[in-house]
Amino acid sequence: MLLLLLSHALASSPADRATLESALQAELGRAKDLRLADTAGPYAVLYDVLDGDVATTFTEFGATVSDDRQPYRNLRVEVRVGDYKLDSSNFSGFGIPDAVISRNLPVGDGGASDALALRREAWLATDSAYKNAVQLLARKQAALNGDKTPRPDDWTKITPVDWPLDKLPAPSQADGDRISAVARHLSGELAGFPALELGQAVARDWQGARLLLTSEGTRIWRPTGYTVVRAEGTVRLPDGTEVTDSRSWIVRRPSDLPPEDEMIASVREMAAWLTALPTAAKEDDYLGPVLFEAPAAIEMMSQLLASELVGTPPEVQDGDSMISQEHSPVARIGRRLLPAGWRLVDDVASAPEPVRYDVDLDGVAPRRVDLVEDGVLEDTLMSRIPSKDRTVSNGHGRGLGEGRRGAMAANIVITARKTLSRRALEKQALHLAAETGRDYVLVIGTLQPPGLDGKIDVAITGESQLAGLTAPYEAWRLYADGHREPVQALRFTGVDRRILRDVAGAGASAAMTMLDGPPGAQRYTIGSTGGIPVRWEAPSVLITEMEINGGEGGEPRSLDVRVK
Repeated sequence: MLLLLLSHALASSPADRATLESALQAELGRAKDLRLADTAGPYAVLYDVLDGDVATTFTEFGATVSDDRQPYRNLRVEVRVGDYKLDSSNFSGFGIPDAVISRNLPVGDGGASDALALRREAWLATDSAYKNAVQLLARKQAALNGDKTPRPDDWTKITPVDWPLDKLPAPSQADGDRISAVARHLSGELAGFPALELGQAVARDWQGARLLLTSEGTRIWRPTGYTVVRAEGTVRLPDGTEVTDSRSWIVRRPSDLPPEDEMIASVREMAAWLTALPTAAKEDDYLGPVLFEAPAAIEMMSQLLASELVGTPPEVQDGDSMISQEHSPVARIGRRLLPAGWRLVDDVASAPEPVRYDVDLDGVAPRRVDLVEDGVLEDTLMSRIPSKDRTVSNGHGRGLGEGRRGAMAANIVITARKTLSRRALEKQALHLAAETGRDYVLVIGTLQPPGLDGKIDVAITGESQLAGLTAPYEAWRLYADGHREPVQALRFTGVDRRILRDVAGAGASAAMTMLDGPPGAQRYTIGSTGGIPVRWEAPSVLITEMEINGGEGGEPRSLDVRVK
């Protein structure tokens, strides 16, 4: 095992951050003169800096595998060539790098040499991003040549916001000691369950500030950060199938974590569930009603609805690309997403930390958006990238790394027209199951988060349908007398948003904070501690009919060792 322990550096001082801002302002001014022969200069340059302190700990069965604590300062540079109507953005250029460049920046004490080093890194990134933007705009214009289809502008203007450095709270510091101890204790509890093949816990504490500085005049300093702790166990079934389960906590800072004995109790509950699975029943072929308890219902709705609420149009595709250029917006106003009488809103202001924010990554204040009324999509989440239906941002422009700042859900609250007690909902589920000839109904307790899904489904024409949802972590058969039997590894088949139109019943609501990414492939690549904190609140739901199959097995990890 590798043990990496770095001395803990303090977060940047106010003087160092003042030097950082001054250096970037200087390079922002110099960027106005960027110009290649016979090409236009940039009409917009954006600097987005994450400046803070990060601690990450990875443990297995109570032992520390790695413990990394260090300052973190990263600059994201975006350069746009053209104008607000048509520019180099929103284009997937085959073989051309994006006009967004990220570079790590040095951390110092704010002296003159620090300013010079900061300016050098900013200039190299800006120059590279500009050259890429010129190529992208030329290729984009060629791809659109002859296309008479009306299309929205590429970007909308906003009123610049100025939040100076002196309004920023005092620098905070990641608490590496606290999260390291928590991770060790949680994974150490898993060592007491010998049936587990793997028991691990990872924790990350990121505390710092974010600076958005643009040629449009925006200057925003604001605090940022979150703490995530995730414990995961793995057991292997007799047929070789690997089954995992996890527990996670996402809060603003380590002091906001629940009491440690409460976290330990949750992890032990997870381990006991996994330990019982090798002798649990197998569900080879199930077609019938499925009851999603609140945690699983929240995850399901997040996976199925997140892209349906976003008005950000797809990128223009390069004519030389193998990808079809025929696209339609994912979110369609007027489309039924939920049963009649259901409502769905996104209200950032009412969200707890670390979900709540004052401005998005475009520098726009978020507003409440009433997205679904009576089950029908009435509005969409928007960033500064307009659509044919909506041209103004409602403050939901966010993204990861060098990805574009499209719209993304923040604090979703789903309300059913009518809810039932838990017993009434279970009774209704059992009644539907009886109509299919079964004396039990399948209940899903939790689903695997997309960021932890290491399997990639690929469909070839003529083959079976894709799952449509990540696999259940916890599922069981519920019988009329109330007893439950755990069920081994399950897999959904052919699930899509349309199953939510015909929900047979809803129960009590619950809320869950999770780490997520923008709709698309990025949601599946954020890993255990990456992503953006979001919150979903939804009721438990009964789906009339779903198709579920058992796991496909794997390679048993056993050796035939005979001593002579």
